[in-house]
Amino acid sequence: MKKHLLHCQAWLTALCCLATGSLLAAELHGEPPPLDKAGRFWVYRDGTANPRMPFSPYGWMSDAAPSDVIQLDLECHDSPHVLDATTAANGDNTCLRLTVNWTNATWAAVSFISGPDKPAWWGNTNGGTYYDLRKLHRKKLIAYLRGDKGGERVTVKLGILAQRPFGDSLAKPIASDLLELSTSWQRYELDLSAEPPEELSHICNGFGILLERSSQPGESTRTRIYLDNIYFE
Repeated sequence: MKKHLLHCQAWLTALCCLATGSLLAAELHGEPPPLDKAGRFWVYRDGTANPRMPFSPYGWMSDAAPSDVIQLDLECHDSPHVLDATTAANGDNTCLRLTVNWTNATWAAVSFISGPDKPAWWGNTNGGTYYDLRKLHRKKLIAYLRGDKGGERVTVKLGILAQRPFGDSLAKPIASDLLELSTSWQRYELDLSAEPPEELSHICNGFGILLERSSQPGESTRTRIYLDNIYFE
């Protein structure tokens, strides 16, 4: 995937609105990314506890009420992706299923954020968690995606809290080009190696996905996609 900066003012406006709740101040909590034997830092592998998800997908956003638009199944058993023999031995029995019921919405997004998620933390106070990715070997974000019918189009993104005072250390969010999915699992990667090291030192939003209704095929009122084996390396 090539990197580009996606300027989605509606997404950032929604983020600011969601971040207005008051939170108790606390010290920022930094953690080194827990790497597996292959040097991978997992965002999602096989359900919510294998391993524990470092980023929680509580960042639901849309220009309509997100709870009316977005459905996210973290334990979907519909043909999950099998990465390799190691992950197969550990399960590989589930994937993520994201359904967008468009109704009056023109865009929808889900962002995985380091939290805490109760109450939801959006980088406006120093009460959150972050991960230092500077020592990652390849400095890439990998995700496997497929569409329900094929032709679905999405954008992968990270670092959307870059504009928040205690959010991501990136100068600006990083985004992929518009990706067209097939009905088979495809590997996509976002290259972070060109980023200045200090901008990878404090990552709170480790993954996000954006769908725009105008980019979807046909006149469907619903878009459904699947995600699996999301990790940094």
